[in-house]
Amino acid sequence: MSTKTGETPTQRPERRAPDLSGLHEVTGFPFPVHVSPGGVERGGLVAQRAQQVAAWLSETVGAPPTPPLFVVGPQDWQKVAIFPIYGVVHVSRDRMVINQELPPMWDAFLDNVIPELPRQTKGQLNARFGDPIDLAPLNDLFVAHEMSHLSHDFAGWHDPGNLWLRELIANVGMVGYLSDVEAEMLPILDAAAACWSAPVQWPIRALARIREPADGHGLNGVANYIWFQLGLIIVARRLWDRHGPAAFQRLCELSRGPELTQPEVLAMLDDIDSEIGQAVRNWPN
Repeated sequence: MSTKTGETPTQRPERRAPDLSGLHEVTGFPFPVHVSPGGVERGGLVAQRAQQVAAWLSETVGAPPTPPLFVVGPQDWQKVAIFPIYGVVHVSRDRMVINQELPPMWDAFLDNVIPELPRQTKGQLNARFGDPIDLAPLNDLFVAHEMSHLSHDFAGWHDPGNLWLRELIANVGMVGYLSDVEAEMLPILDAAAACWSAPVQWPIRALARIREPADGHGLNGVANYIWFQLGLIIVARRLWDRHGPAAFQRLCELSRGPELTQPEVLAMLDDIDSEIGQAVRNWPN
């Protein structure tokens, strides 16, 4: 979640420079990489993906240089992170921050979802992600989502009702990157559809309210926010599968223009694919 496009449902604290004390540097990449003790191997793997995403974005839609990458444990999160809840992957022009350990937000999400899943669907998730379910592989794919935020520009867009569009574009970028570069990882995104099928009564469901704080359901509404993201991944996959990079390019171009009203945004989506526009109108059904 970027500083312009990925605020979590919690209040954003005042920005401060990252504190590098106690962190280790991982060399060999065209951008700085800093990790918590014991995290050199994981930091290198995350940085390798970030480097690949940057190259793909540059070729597909263009993107600014990759900012410094921080792969840190919970003890170092507050030193470098913009968002206070551990594990909320986020990016800005001066940093990208990701967890070194699987954060509790995924368990908070699954605590709501698993009891509501059909046995067959739960079995499918167990087969791919273990028992208990470990969504670390899905969490790590959000590096591509976050870096895709760097490729669009909503500087002149202020209507909070349009914030979902930023997340949709980032998810299209993530799906596109995986399709073109790491196709073997695409099946991990199947977890989105599986979890989306659970009939959980989330506190906030309207797409235009994606960033509102939600009481209950775990970690100050982060579990509810994950539900929004997974639903948008489903839409993004459909958009990429039908229209490929042309859709991503058009959406990024849209973000650099004047702000559109909700009806204008939907009309734009209709122009790309009428079924996608209708899917957004019908959200979450």
